[in-house]
This record gives sequence, structure tokens and C-alpha cells, in this order.
Amino acid sequence: MDTLAALSKIGHAFFARDGVRLAFGKRWDGEIIHISQASRGSACGCQCPARNCGRKLVARKPESDIAHHFAHAPLTAAERASGIAPSCKHGNMTALHHYAEQLLNSRKSLVLPPVQASYGARTRTIRQAKPFVFDSAMLETMDGETIPDVILQKGDDRMQVEVYVTHRCGPEKRAKIAGAGISAVEIDLSALSRDTTIAGLDEAILASAPREWIYNRRATHVRNELERIARQEAAAAEERRRNQIEKVKAAYASARRRALGSDWQDSSQVRAVAAAGDGELLDGPSVGDGYFTVHPKVWKAGILCDMVPRFSGVTPFSVIGEFRTRGWITEEFASRRHNDDSLLVDANLPKGGAERAVIRFLRSLAVRGIVEDTGWAWKQTQRRSAELHQRRIEQDRADREAAQLAARLASLKGLGESIALLGSDVERQGFEVTCWMEHAPDGQQSLKQIAIKGDAAWQALKGALATTLAVLKDDSEQKATDLGLPVRGALKTIRSIHDSRAARRKAEEKEAERLQRLERLETITALSISWIGDAHSNWLEAPHSNLGGMSPREAAALSGGHLEIVTRLLRSFQAELIKKAKWVDELEREASKLLPRFDMLRLYMTAGDPGLPGLVSPTVHTKDEQTMRQCLALLRRRYGKR
Repeated sequence: MDTLAALSKIGHAFFARDGVRLAFGKRWDGEIIHISQASRGSACGCQCPARNCGRKLVARKPESDIAHHFAHAPLTAAERASGIAPSCKHGNMTALHHYAEQLLNSRKSLVLPPVQASYGARTRTIRQAKPFVFDSAMLETMDGETIPDVILQKGDDRMQVEVYVTHRCGPEKRAKIAGAGISAVEIDLSALSRDTTIAGLDEAILASAPREWIYNRRATHVRNELERIARQEAAAAEERRRNQIEKVKAAYASARRRALGSDWQDSSQVRAVAAAGDGELLDGPSVGDGYFTVHPKVWKAGILCDMVPRFSGVTPFSVIGEFRTRGWITEEFASRRHNDDSLLVDANLPKGGAERAVIRFLRSLAVRGIVEDTGWAWKQTQRRSAELHQRRIEQDRADREAAQLAARLASLKGLGESIALLGSDVERQGFEVTCWMEHAPDGQQSLKQIAIKGDAAWQALKGALATTLAVLKDDSEQKATDLGLPVRGALKTIRSIHDSRAARRKAEEKEAERLQRLERLETITALSISWIGDAHSNWLEAPHSNLGGMSPREAAALSGGHLEIVTRLLRSFQAELIKKAKWVDELEREASKLLPRFDMLRLYMTAGDPGLPGLVSPTVHTKDEQTMRQCLALLRRRYGKR
């Protein structure tokens, strides 16, 4: 075994065997010596220091690397035969104790540990560790109710020293020492290496081994002072905490009253939730009302409307952050952290502040399938999104229908009021447009019911009312009825005006038509004279097949359109006359070559020719080159010339 601590913990059976190793032995003169101080073999003259053993020891100092040590001398055959059994149990520990006691008794000096006092987190050092020289030492002497390992005396003061090898000074002994008010130190040699030199052992015992005060009067006084200060500070802290609790409770109660008393009906978010048919989601009990500056319905509606539908969803932390931006978190609790929960608990307020209230609301929404916790955010469920989409479609349709209905009723009322204003004061007396709207002209549906249905009957009613209004405003002369409105006399009066105006218009139109007819006749007459000269009279009066048997004069007098047709026919006739004149001149030139005298030529051109159809003259028959050559051919046959 390598260390004294390990060796000291080995059971009695090992120490009882022949050859057990010890670092110390008790010399013949009663002094405890180290193996390094002993002579080799049995000449050491030592015995086991344990009181219940006392057997002879052998100092073994081999030349090998085996550590030098004492070993119990082997039992003799006689001892074995007589039944003597080894009984060494505490030799090594006893030896170390005796050596330490012996060293302190001889040196009468010791490095004392620092004098410190602690209470809770407070520690006060009264004196640092320092060596101390005593006047005398006593070993294992009764002192009060205890027998310490060593008693060191300095003047009238004494100090007990306990050496810890295998067992610390127990709680009972410590209590007795403290009760007696005796200063005491414990030196810890439990971890001392077994092969430590005698010089190292002396150094460890006197100075370097761990040591602590079992009891120190000055440390006790200071500790009591620290305890008193700590209790005073704890009482002050408790008083401050009670004040904080009352302040927090008052702030919460005041904020809760303001929040619950605030107006929530004007909130756009609340109105949006109610319009979507989810108003009941904002009802029910809530917690943490005093953590908010607004009514619970407002911040709940804010989560439903503005936050949960976001693509990325929300977290309770992000919700609280946005609430702070909006000024919805009570200032007293805006910067409070989770570690302040104990204060809220002591104040009997809801735990977790505003964030816990938000979490509870989100969880209630999750139970109803409105949101889901994805692990990193709370998001609106697909089912909820689809439901809201369908609601919007239905709401848009309902809004349109409501707007159309309101527009129809407003139109009916407006038309009724506008028409009634155009009646006489006598007729309007006692008239109420709302009563008129309940009037049922067909004995089945009221005018209001017709407007509500909005079918073809409404369109017809609306058109009739618009016509009556236009007639009374003199914007129309259609036939109109009073439709139960107080305008029968006004309609009769305006109808008389319209009839008179229509008669006057009719006479004016007739005179205008006459003047236009005369103008058209003058126009066609002037054109015919200008374009066809003397032939105009016969042309104007002769029936024409393209005019349905009418003469050009009759047709021109009929209308402006007919005048245009007659003008085109006149232009065509003019072109025919020009063409005819060209070929008549050609016939006359060729005939002059066959008829030597002018009178014969004139007679030929104007006299009827029996060879021509209808016995007409060559002048009348000639219209184009063909008819001209036909007349010229007859003339040449007649006179035998080519």
C-alpha cells in the first residue's frame, strides 16, 4: 500500500498477520520513533504502539526498492500451540497519533489556520494563518468533557489539538468543545503519504497539512455578528418585498380595472372578428387582464386578425413584442422577466405575466382546431384557413346583396320623395313616403316588397317611377301615372301642357314640311332647266319606272331621299341627251352629204320616217352610234347612194 490513509483503512485481519508493515514503532523507552530512526532487525528494540497489541517489532530495511517498515515478529510455535492470536488493529494509526502528540509536546509550536467566520454568502477573515508558539503541551488529558490529543497552553489560555488520521472529530465531541468555549484545531493527516520522510512528516504536522478550527471564540463572535447583520438585511429585504408585493398588486388591480373598463367595440380587430362570425372566440374567462392596457377582447382579436394568419405564424415572445410596440402591455409589467414569477406568486397574481396569458389563449384556440403548435411557432390550421376563405366568399356575396337591397330601397324612397315634391301642397298634405312604400298597388305585394325582391317587377316599377319623375320635370312627354303618389293634379296639368306643345309642334312640323317640299320642287326644277333646257318640262311631268310610276316632280315633293334619287336620274338623263346630240349631229353631217339642199335636210331630220319604229323622225330615233347608222342606212337605200 502506498499511503498512510489507505494503510489505516485496511481491516484487522491484515494487521494481525505476521509481517504486517508499520511506519512507526514504540521504543523501549516509550518514545515513538519512525522506521528511519530504528536499527535494523530485532535490534531496534521496538514494540507495536497499539495498546491492545504490544508485540515485538522487527525493523526491516532491505536493499531492494521495498519501502522500509516495521513488521510484527512471527509467533513462536509455543504461542501458536497455546492459541495466542494476533490482535493488532490500530497500530499504525496509534503510532501516528503518538508521534504527532510527541512532536507537538516537544516543539510547542503550530501554524494555526486562518480565523474566518461565515454566515450564508458572507465570509469575514479575522486573522490570516500564522505560526504560534506555546508555553507548554499536555497529551491526552481530560479537558472539560473531552480528552483531546494535545492541549497547548499559552499563559492562561489553552487550545486543544485533534489529529485526524482515520476519523474526524465527531459532531458530539465538536458540540462539547463549543459548549465549553475552548478553542480547538483539527490537523488532517489522512492523505499523508506513507513513505513521507520524518522531516516531511514534521513539516506536515506543524505547518503544511490541512487544518481547521473546530471552535474559535473570535470566529464565533464574528459569525454571530454576521448572522445578526444578515437577519437585519433579510428583514429589510422582506419588508421591501412586501412593499413590492403591495405595489405590484395595486398596479395590477388598477390596470385590470382600466383594461376591463376600456372601450373594445370601436376596435377594428374586434369588429373584423365579429364580422367573420367568430365573436364568441373573444368571450369566456381570461387570466392576466391587469398585464394589458386594453380589453381582453382587443388583444385576443389582435392575435386572431393580425398575427396567427401570418405565413410564418407567431410565438408568444413575438406576440408580446408586438403588443409592447402597440402599447398594449402595462408599463409596470412590460420589462418584468420570468425570474420575477415568485413576486407575482407572492402577490397572488397570475403566473407568467402577459406571455402566459397569450399562451393560454393560443392553447384554447388549438383545442378548437383554429391554430396548431408546430414546435417553433403557432400557425393557423389549414382547416381554419379554408373556413375563413369560404366565409369571406359568403360574406362578400351577402355584402353585395345587402348593398344592392339598400340601394333598391334607397332608390324607391328617393324616387318617391322626388316625385312627391313636384306635387301641389294640397296633394302632399299628410303624405309619408314610408307609408307609401308599404302601399300594394296590385293588392298582393307592397312597393317595398317589390324593391326587396329586385326581380323584373322592380325594374318595371323603377322604370315607371323614373318616367313619372321625368314627365313632371318636363324632361319627357311619355304617358305617366301617379303610382299612388300625390301628383295626380300635377300630372294632369303637365299633360295639358304637353298636349298643347305637341299640337303646336305638329303644326310647325307641317309648315316646315310644306316649305321643305316647295324648296325640293324649286331645287329639281332649277336643276332640270340648267341641265336639260327645254326638255325639262316634259321630263319633270312624265311618269318614271324607277320612281314607281311617279313623275320626277311628284317624287321630289315627297321627301329629301326621293329628291336625291330624282337628281341621280336627271344626271343620267342629261348624259343621255349629250350622247344623243353627238350622234344626231353625226347623222346630220352624213345626211348633208346625201341631201344637197338645206330644206331637204331639215325635213328629213324632223319628219316621221315610215322605216323607223313608231314612224318617229331620225332625230328622235337616234340615240347612239347604232341607231344613227340605222337611220343613215335607210337614207342611203332611199337615194341609191352609199
